Amino acid sequence: MMVTMKNNDLANLINSFFSTYLKNERKYSDNTYLSYLNVISQLINYFEEHLNKKRYEITLNDFNRENILSFLDYIETTNNCVEKTRNHHLTVIKSFLKYVQTVNPIYIGRYLEIDNIKLKKEKKKTIDYLTIEELETVLKQCNLKSKSGYKHFVLMSLLYETACRVSELINIRINDINICSNSYIKVLGKGSKERIIYISKNMVEILEKYIKKFNIYEGYLFLNNSNRQYTRFGINKIVEKYVNLSKNNQESLNNKNITPHSFRHSKAVHFLQNGTSLPVIQKFLGHNQIQTTEMYLDITNETVIDTINNLANLIDYNNTEGCIWNGNKNLIELLNSFKK
Repeated sequence: MMVTMKNNDLANLINSFFSTYLKNERKYSDNTYLSYLNVISQLINYFEEHLNKKRYEITLNDFNRENILSFLDYIETTNNCVEKTRNHHLTVIKSFLKYVQTVNPIYIGRYLEIDNIKLKKEKKKTIDYLTIEELETVLKQCNLKSKSGYKHFVLMSLLYETACRVSELINIRINDINICSNSYIKVLGKGSKERIIYISKNMVEILEKYIKKFNIYEGYLFLNNSNRQYTRFGINKIVEKYVNLSKNNQESLNNKNITPHSFRHSKAVHFLQNGTSLPVIQKFLGHNQIQTTEMYLDITNETVIDTINNLANLIDYNNTEGCIWNGNKNLIELLNSFKK
């Protein structure tokens, strides 16, 4: 629910921040919008309870460093939130106050005070991905003779092929697929940004057979058994089902937490292992910053080491003929004199 207060500056600013700035100016997705709304609602609820104030009594003066730090500590300890969640809450609050000071410069001091609060260093999480062998094992669990098994095979194949986020996958419509010499799919990514994802000829053939078998001529590419759009939960259950079925044949999967997002990680890792440059992977995944893509370097150490060794083999370290030191005794004596 939207935060409700009596008429005051804070209530008006919160309302315009969500209804005008996030929705119309920034055009944030529904998921991002709701996550921001949830944070501000939590903060107002916290102020109401811990500052012992009525909702309409809360003002921007309460958005001071002491209270914000207290709120961040509260969600960490009481709600057992990890550093990433704490940092997200702080980022949302900073975003709100940054907007506030642009509307009314009198609040610039309040914004700068909170902007100086540092984000906590997040612990690096292990990113689980599927090897080629594991991926093939998972896909082989699909019963292609059954309607649902065939659909799940196509769904997971496309999840890997495009490295889509789940939200992007479930929103793909038939008219988003363009079959041509360089076939591609249009998806709506984070921040409602549209991007083009090129697909292979093999994937085109799979999609064409699927579309023909299921007589799909309009609407969403994938529908659940109730002929409704899939949810995140529904896609999670599908992946969980086939990963669990694969564990008997692929013991390595027992030590991994494979989710739909793991297919995206897998594609990025396989790109790197095949020598694809980071900028190309960044563009394919739709990352705004290459630093986000660089996280895959941490899980492809073997590839990096192999590359280093291969490059080293190009250099003959034993060939010292023509070295600058040969025959230049004066220079050697000069350098040795600095040791004394």
